[in-house]
Amino acid sequence: MPARSPDPSWPDLLTSTIVKMAAQYDLEPRPVSQSRGEPDRETIYINLDVSGRVAAQIHHHERRDKIGDRVLVIGSPDENCPTPVLLEEMPANDFCFLSGDWGPNKNWLRAESEVFKHLQPARAFIVPKDLASVPAEDRRWVEVSCLLEYARDNVR
Repeated sequence: MPARSPDPSWPDLLTSTIVKMAAQYDLEPRPVSQSRGEPDRETIYINLDVSGRVAAQIHHHERRDKIGDRVLVIGSPDENCPTPVLLEEMPANDFCFLSGDWGPNKNWLRAESEVFKHLQPARAFIVPKDLASVPAEDRRWVEVSCLLEYARDNVR
């Protein structure tokens, strides 16, 4: 159930709500900074892990008209990945607008390089900033929940 007040350990209400929902599916948040773990560095994106493996990620959307939105990225989806009706899917050619589209994570998103060639390219869904202020029963939150459950059950 989405939070109704900000969690001081996360940067904003929308992100903390997604993280709290992920916890219901035993997805463990692991913030990633560009400094590779140095203290007091800004979080660039958040991995949602199952047994130490990345199942999904939360990114800031960096396209000017989408500032404040978050993007829920599902790693290596198969044909059974839910396709939300109300959440917009980000095209793969827009992954350059993800806050974590750099270094090895760029290869994980696209399933490129020797390390990730056994995976499928990620799918990404835009979680609009206005969703932070709507009730948990809103259909878009239900779609976020379905994506998180899928990510947990299909981690590769």
